[in-house]
Amino acid sequence: MEILVTRTVIFSMVTSVPYLAAQDHLSRYARVPEDTTNVSCWGRNSTDIKNRVREGPVVVSPNGEYRAYVRSEAKATNPESWPNGNDFSCENTSTLMIKRLGDARYEPRYVKKLGQADGNGLKIIDWAPDSSKILLHQYEWVYETDSHNYDQPVLYDIPSARGVELDMDLLLRKFFGRQCRLQTIGLGFTAKNEPVIRRQLQPWDEWAMGNDVCTRKNLSWMIDLASNELRLVPHGYRPQHYGRKEPK
Repeated sequence: MEILVTRTVIFSMVTSVPYLAAQDHLSRYARVPEDTTNVSCWGRNSTDIKNRVREGPVVVSPNGEYRAYVRSEAKATNPESWPNGNDFSCENTSTLMIKRLGDARYEPRYVKKLGQADGNGLKIIDWAPDSSKILLHQYEWVYETDSHNYDQPVLYDIPSARGVELDMDLLLRKFFGRQCRLQTIGLGFTAKNEPVIRRQLQPWDEWAMGNDVCTRKNLSWMIDLASNELRLVPHGYRPQHYGRKEPK
């Protein structure tokens, strides 16, 4: 199975202070203690700056052999220089931790580090029914802007111990027959272990994309991993969830 991973990241030149950008992305998700998609160096106000770590719930594979959770860390460099110093930064690292039944400890299996975007988070969507894969939601943002948000499905394969960012640019181009862009988010798996995704409504990002937006319809697809193609699923389709949450 080959899953291509090259993709285009959407950036806008609209700038803002990092704190406002952090609050912008925070507002898009429920502020719950175990949400690992929105960790930043800032707390409830612009002066509450420090290193922060958040861990998500443990999700057990359907066969009971594996346990997985996400650890997301925001690291503040030179926080005492905020807001006037140029040497301040907040950078995220998000990690998928996995432990096999009988192992003494969890091990990092997929790590999202600083790249084109300095903010990132991960969240486990679900296990495949045969326990061979994990679908994750990866979210990226840039602290120096209030307009860059990128939702990215990630597929972690247990047998190969490899996680990849699904090449949505290629998948969308093959489906729509033209080069276009769309924010997408994972929903889970079909009974045949195929990832299911849907359009993620992001009005601001879609405005920035302009005519490059693939569609404004609320569509959902399953990903045929054998052919590397999207297949439409019925409107309102919600896959069964196969993983089971448990306390750490």
